[in-house]
Amino acid sequence: DADIAAHRIFNDIQEGKRSEEDAKSINQTLIALKRQAEDTRSRYWKEYGIDIGNLKSFDLIIASDEKTTEEITEIIRSRYRAWLQGS
Repeated sequence: DADIAAHRIFNDIQEGKRSEEDAKSINQTLIALKRQAEDTRSRYWKEYGIDIGNLKSFDLIIASDEKTTEEITEIIRSRYRAWLQGS
């Protein structure tokens, strides 16, 4: 969710964890995030012919809004192991 991402990014900026970025508000962060997402989507379409907004292109989609890095890593590892076994 873009709103959750904007809050996380804005908090990281305020805490000095993202010194390469600057934002005065969560709304400003959200606008920048949406602009970046659209630029990325356009670039992937132009360079690879892939619409990254079409989730049918992906084998694994993880809703990471409420998950820790460790939980996400375990999901990926588990699915990868299953893939290796032919499941």
